[in-house]
Amino acid sequence: MTATLLGQRCGESSGLTSYHLRQLASAGFVKDAEPADLIGRRVDGRVRWWEAISQVTVTQLPDDGDEASAAASEDHERAVIELYTERARAWVVAKHTWPPQLQKRSSLGDRALYLTPTQVAALQTELTDLLARYCEHGAAGAPVPNGMPTDALVFSFQYQLFPDPEQTPPVTSDPDEEP
Repeated sequence: MTATLLGQRCGESSGLTSYHLRQLASAGFVKDAEPADLIGRRVDGRVRWWEAISQVTVTQLPDDGDEASAAASEDHERAVIELYTERARAWVVAKHTWPPQLQKRSSLGDRALYLTPTQVAALQTELTDLLARYCEHGAAGAPVPNGMPTDALVFSFQYQLFPDPEQTPPVTSDPDEEP
């Protein structure tokens, strides 16, 4: 992603997005893209390509009492939720332009699960392991690796796992204790 492309996507100036990309780089979130990752893209001395350090977004609870980190974490989570929502909306708008067999393989859904904290941890581990088996082919936008089917497409897998906020939280002194 370049600052110009990011600016167009966000509705901001390339100068502003360039500044923020440099800030993200200084914090270790993005880096200059590797030349091997830019095959098929316009590359010249004036265009700076950036890539995320991590291809996975996972949120975690900040340390107790760290109000600045808690506020930053909440801002990040809100931005991620907004991004997930926009991706889903974009699919709903664009899906009619995709072949029927791909429309049928795509879905939006939800399910209420009654889980203990131990079961939630197990589910998180199982989902991580399952997704890892499908992530062997490289990051979205990367050239198709050798041996990967040429008709392979990038699919967005988004999920949220949290207690239904409309229920009353259990009272417990130990956060890992079964309620």
